[in-house]
Amino acid sequence: MGQPKKIFDFIALSEQPVFQKTILVLVFCAFFSVTSMANHSTTSHGMSSNTSHSVTEKSGEPTKYDPGKMIMEHVTDAHDWHLWGEGQDAVSLPLPIILYSSSKGIVCFSSSKFHHGHEAFDGFMINEKGVIQWEDQDNKDAIIDLSITKNVLAMIFGVLTLGIIVTG
Repeated sequence: MGQPKKIFDFIALSEQPVFQKTILVLVFCAFFSVTSMANHSTTSHGMSSNTSHSVTEKSGEPTKYDPGKMIMEHVTDAHDWHLWGEGQDAVSLPLPIILYSSSKGIVCFSSSKFHHGHEAFDGFMINEKGVIQWEDQDNKDAIIDLSITKNVLAMIFGVLTLGIIVTG
């Protein structure tokens, strides 16, 4: 009779700091890959897998695919983190809105209160460029926006990931 086969010890491997860091990096890479590619659905840009033209919703006429527009939609800052889906089926993570004005002081609330820019909340609204402004156009009081936006949250994740990887 020969020696019994040794079973690979996954528990000992999982306790190794290098293995833990590698798994952490892979998880973050997978998360950012999925969320960055989430907007590439066929309905978001009107593209089907076998055509090079999209159809506009209003006129029904074919239009050319604009990669520049799609890229800018993905990299522009926002007050929520869009995960997947479009329209009523969209899933997104609302981020905190933190505003300061001399008339109201510090105001904190969720970006979901704006209902994707369709409603105002507590006298504030988001304009078509994604900037928070007063609902009353006559109000000239300065608004200091300290909100955690999509790009700020991505930077926080990046700093935390690098901090965990570097310190060990």
